[in-house]
Amino acid sequence: MMLLHDTVTTAQGMKYRRHGTHIEKAYHTADAPDVEKWGWEREENIPINVARFLLTDFTISQDCPLITANDFGVYDMALGAVRCLLWLESDNPDERDDYSLEDNGCTIQTLDKEDWHKLYAECATFLQTCQDYGVGALEADRGQIGHDFILTRNGHGTGFWDREELYGRDYLFLSFLASRYPEVSGQREGSQWSIFGLTET
Repeated sequence: MMLLHDTVTTAQGMKYRRHGTHIEKAYHTADAPDVEKWGWEREENIPINVARFLLTDFTISQDCPLITANDFGVYDMALGAVRCLLWLESDNPDERDDYSLEDNGCTIQTLDKEDWHKLYAECATFLQTCQDYGVGALEADRGQIGHDFILTRNGHGTGFWDREELYGRDYLFLSFLASRYPEVSGQREGSQWSIFGLTET
C-alpha cells in the first residue's frame, strides 16, 4: 500500500497541490533569465470531481473489490496497458524505434505473473476510483484507457490529457489520477520480461 504525495504534476507539466481545504496551481516567475522560481495561487476553475480527488488521500491498494469483477473491464484495461508497454519500451541500448519488447518476441504470456497481478490491481483501483468520482468516460474502450494510463503516468507527450475528444471533460480527472501512479518500464530477462515501478503492497 502506498500513500502518494499531495502535489500533482500533469503530463504537460502543470502543477497542482492541496493546501488546506482548497486547490492551488503553480505559476512560474523569473527574477532573472537564468533563475526559475515557482509560486502558488488558489485555483477556482476546476471540475468538482477533480477538486474532490485532489483533496483526498488517494491510496493504491490491492484490496480493491473490482479485482474479482472481470465484467467491469479490468482485464481489458490491464491488457491495453501491457500492449502499450510492449510497443513503447525499447529493448535496445541504441533506442531504435523498431526494436521494442514486442519486436524482440515479448508477449502478454511471457510477462512475469507477479507483475501481471500487480498491474491488474492497479487498473482495478484506477477504475474503482473513476467510478467513485462519477467519471463518465468509463464508457470508453478499456484497452484505450489502459494504453493512455501508461502514457500519462510515464509523462509522455500524449495520453489522457491529449484526448479530450475521446474522454470529454473527464480527460482532466483521468490525467490527475494517472499522475498519482509511479512511472513504470519494461525490461526483458531471458525468455520473460518484467515491469519495474509497479506499486508495492
